[in-house]
Amino acid sequence: MASIVVLTVAIGDGLAEPVGTYLGKKKYVVPSWNLKNRYVRSYAGSACVFISAIVFLFLFRTQFANPLEFLTSMILFPPIMTLSEAFAPHSMDTPVMMLIGFSLLFGICAIF
Repeated sequence: MASIVVLTVAIGDGLAEPVGTYLGKKKYVVPSWNLKNRYVRSYAGSACVFISAIVFLFLFRTQFANPLEFLTSMILFPPIMTLSEAFAPHSMDTPVMMLIGFSLLFGICAIF
């Protein structure tokens, strides 16, 4: 399970900035945690996180105890990881994504 989060953050978030910089024509603005600053993100960069989350969940699907865990993870993990990357401060997105990703998958596995 840890590999899913680590790879999603490393590959997805790692590609988000260069892809967003070079291919991200459509941008959106999100508030910072203190609501004073604004961060500009691109849909293409955020799509990197979303797609990598789906890919790594699928690659590690045999690690889930039952199909309900896998299905719940496929529904919740990609959008929550994408949102955590979008709203995290630029220099803090990796620890935020790690904390949220590990917590989410642990919660799903503990419940199901």
